Amino acid sequence: ICLFYTFDGPFMQVPYDVIFCCLYGVAAVVIIALNIVTALCDPSDPGFFQKLPEGEMFGQPPNNKLLCNLCSAFVDRSSKHCGRCNKCVIGFDHHCKWLNTCIGVRNYRLFLCFVGTALGTLIFQLTTSSYLFVNSFASTN
Repeated sequence: ICLFYTFDGPFMQVPYDVIFCCLYGVAAVVIIALNIVTALCDPSDPGFFQKLPEGEMFGQPPNNKLLCNLCSAFVDRSSKHCGRCNKCVIGFDHHCKWLNTCIGVRNYRLFLCFVGTALGTLIFQLTTSSYLFVNSFASTN
C-alpha cells in the first residue's frame, strides 16, 4: 500500500490517481480489519474452557468427545492440541505466526478472506506498477 502512494500515485494521470488512491485506501482498511478480526477470533474448542477439576481425569466422556491429556478437557474428536497456544482447536489447520493465533474451523473463512484480500491487493499493485513502467517508456513525452 505504501509502495503505491510512494511510487505509483505521483505518476498517474489526474482522474485515475484519485480513484486508485481511494481503492488502495479501502484495501488497506479491509486488510487491517481482517487482520485484527482474524487474530482476535478465538479458534479454541468450547470444551477447552470446561476443564476437569484436579484429580478427576477419569470420567465418562460426553457424546463424540475425547479427553485431551495436555489440557485436561473433553474436546471434540476433530480437535488438535496446539503446542504454541496450549489449547485445543477444532479443525486445526496451522498456527499462523503472522497473526499469532491458530487457524481452525472457527476462523478459517476470515483467514482466507485476509489472505485473498492481501493477495488481490498485491496483484493489483504489480499490475498497476507494470502498466506505469511500460507506459513510461512508450510515451512520447
